[in-house]
Parts: sequence; C-alpha cells; structure tokens
Amino acid sequence: MAIPPADQTFENALKIFETQVGEATQFWFAASAMNEIAIANPDTLTALNVTPSFWLTARVGMENQAILSVGKIFGPRKTNPYNIDSLFDVLRDSVSTVFSRESLAARKRRMSSNADEWLPQFMQRIHVPDLQDINGLHALSKPHRRTYGTQWEQIRNEHVAHTGLVDPTARWEAFQKTRISDLEELVGFLNQFHDALWRMYYDGRRPVIEPVAECSVKALVAKRLEELSRSRNQEHIVAETRRCLALFTEAAVPQGR
Repeated sequence: MAIPPADQTFENALKIFETQVGEATQFWFAASAMNEIAIANPDTLTALNVTPSFWLTARVGMENQAILSVGKIFGPRKTNPYNIDSLFDVLRDSVSTVFSRESLAARKRRMSSNADEWLPQFMQRIHVPDLQDINGLHALSKPHRRTYGTQWEQIRNEHVAHTGLVDPTARWEAFQKTRISDLEELVGFLNQFHDALWRMYYDGRRPVIEPVAECSVKALVAKRLEELSRSRNQEHIVAETRRCLALFTEAAVPQGR
C-alpha cells in the first residue's frame, strides 16, 4: 500500500529533523565526554597528551560541528530552509490529514499484516492532536531558540561558519555569554521533541515532552557503563566515547606503572 503524499511529506521532515538532532547530540556529547573523562581519569589525560594536537583537533571539530547542527535547527530560515520553523509548518499543515484517526489507522494497517485483530482496541486509547497541541510544542521550543540566539548564534556566524579577523576581547566576550548547561538542556529538549513527534505519528500518543533523569555529560560519565541506555542519543554516544578512550588509555599507558 502506497504512502499518502501528506504522510510522506511529514516523514521526510521528521527524518531531516532526526538527522539534525542526532548530529548535534553526538558531536557535542562526544566532545564534552572527552573532557570529563580526562578530568576524571589521570591515565586517560596522560594518554591523550601523547598526541595532544590530534585530540584537540578532534574535540574542537566536534564542538564546531555541533554548533553548526544546532544552527540548522534554530537558525534563520533564509539560510536554513529545513529549520524548526519549516517543521512546525509541516506539523500545522498535517493536523487534519496526517494526524487524523483515519490516517493513523491506515498507517497501522500498512505496518502490520494482522492489524485488524488489535486495531479497534488500540484506536480506543489514541489522542488526535489539534493546533493547540502543536502550538504548545512551539511554545516549549522558544526558550531553547533564545538560548541559541543569545549564546551561540554569534559564535556560529563569526567563529565557526566564517573566518575573519576578530578582536580577541570581542571573541572572549562572545564566549563568556555561553553556558554549557543551557546547550545540554537545548540538545536534551530536541531529543525529547523528536521522540514526542515520533510517538504522536506512529502510536497516536499525546505530544508530551516527558521529563528525563539527569543527562548532563558530567552525570553520564559518572554512571556505570551498564546503566547507560543504547536507545537514547546522549547516553549511547557517551558510552561509546568512554569505551573508545578506555581502549586508548589501556594501549597508551603501561599498566601497573
């Protein structure tokens, strides 16, 4: 059964957003995890200092790419045609079509050969979103857009995406405006927002931004590896970074020295 054009439009928009969020999350949390791991483990710091230029290049490159990825989402539409504004346009256009009861039922039938056996009961508990739901999500996104605009947009434009002569004092002042915790909260929101859209589209769930446990890089580095979930972007990339640096540390620093 062919996917209706309206469904395809939304799926394309959701996939683009998923890619943007994944890039921002993985680049930022991997780079930040490197710092936290080196602070927590002197042997890892020693290992990194065997080839410091490489690790500095890798970390700064990932941080810059994370800022660019966040800019694709919250930057102006003129230069970022698939930004969050375009996503909300698709969402509002989709309310009466893609998110109707009939469309969800048809989606479930396309995805399951025995849908008619369980679909009637499933449809009894779904939520059909309306413009108020979409506007509520939009309102929740605005503080994070302000974070990007007031803290990171200048750095993206003047130091990451473009190269020019910048007064050292002005550069220092630009970076003084930033707060790592605010960026981590922004990235966390984007992941929760994506999950809410996915559940709304595929499962007929109410679009709620569900609170999550502490997910700062520092907290994730402090957790035991087996406690980190592979299904959450932040936890997965921090776990991968920890495993990578553990292997590197073991190879670079003699054991029992």
